[in-house]
Amino acid sequence: MRRVTVIVVFATVVSIVAFGSYWLGQVRASNMLAPPRSTDTPASTARLDGDEKLTRAVGGLERRMAAMELRQAFEAAPQQEPPASRPPASEPQAFDPAKEAEKRLASANAIESTLKTEPRDKSWASSTEGELQTAVDTAIKDGARFSTKTVKCLTSICEMVLFAPTPDDLGAIDLQLGPHITGMGSIDIAPPQTGADGRATVTCRLFRQGYPRPDQGIL
Repeated sequence: MRRVTVIVVFATVVSIVAFGSYWLGQVRASNMLAPPRSTDTPASTARLDGDEKLTRAVGGLERRMAAMELRQAFEAAPQQEPPASRPPASEPQAFDPAKEAEKRLASANAIESTLKTEPRDKSWASSTEGELQTAVDTAIKDGARFSTKTVKCLTSICEMVLFAPTPDDLGAIDLQLGPHITGMGSIDIAPPQTGADGRATVTCRLFRQGYPRPDQGIL
């Protein structure tokens, strides 16, 4: 009887141990399959939110400081003054034939008046008249076909009249006579005039160097 009791107790113990082992294995398995629990606590979550807000505030402050520094640098930079506007260029006046003719007439009258009223500088006038005659003779030797008709000098102006067989012979006076004349500031040569006999004459006005022309300021 005692032997049967021992066997029954032994079997019961073995069953309890086996059931306990099975239950413990199931619990461990369920813990392994279950999702891990969050370790964050309310305190840690609040701390993380505070750090994020602080980071955002610091970033905004840095951006504002950078904008203020950029504005100060721009205001401190010297402002370049705009270039001064140039005055509008004066428009060229239109050619007026009537005014030009009036000026030429006034110039001719001033020269004619000087030839009639200017006193004669004897020393200069005499020597200059000889030089002009020599210049004409030299031009003739070089092939010119004109000669001297009259030559008269005063103080600041000389008048020399040349003649030639035809007007064509007087067409290059400036090139044939000019290189041989010295001591003059300028020379005016009028267009050739043809007489009844076909002979041509031309009047030359020579203005002494260093003296103002009678028509200065008119043309």
